[in-house]
Amino acid sequence: MVNIKNIDSKDFSNFIHMKLREYNDSNSPHHKAYRKEGEIKVLNFIAEDNGKCIGGIIAEAYWGWLNIEYLWVDENFRNNGIGNELLKKVENIAIQNGCRKSQLFTFEFQAKAFYQKYGYRIAGILEDYPPESSYYWMFKNLE
Repeated sequence: MVNIKNIDSKDFSNFIHMKLREYNDSNSPHHKAYRKEGEIKVLNFIAEDNGKCIGGIIAEAYWGWLNIEYLWVDENFRNNGIGNELLKKVENIAIQNGCRKSQLFTFEFQAKAFYQKYGYRIAGILEDYPPESSYYWMFKNLE
């Protein structure tokens, strides 16, 4: 009989992640190739003021896509073009590395309007996540 139980273990999480990657690799040449040396371009940039981090962006480029994971600017420095500079920096490098499209996720209370201002369109909406808000999947053609 199968026994199912709760387990709180980083090793277990890594094991399941590895097993899913193995399955993906065996069924999709894109998944297997994307982990080869040089296939993923990591694009992480920091914005500093007097040596202090006031913003940053974390992104990856692969499969012809820019995938923006995080973009943050300190509240005291918002609306000064820093977010735009960070976004444009990674978009330009992604284009130089063959990316034609960009994607990201953002909550309604975060930066949806900011991304729309720079050409991102809504691809999907998860409503009431978190409750009384929404979660947006957005994309942009970089060409």
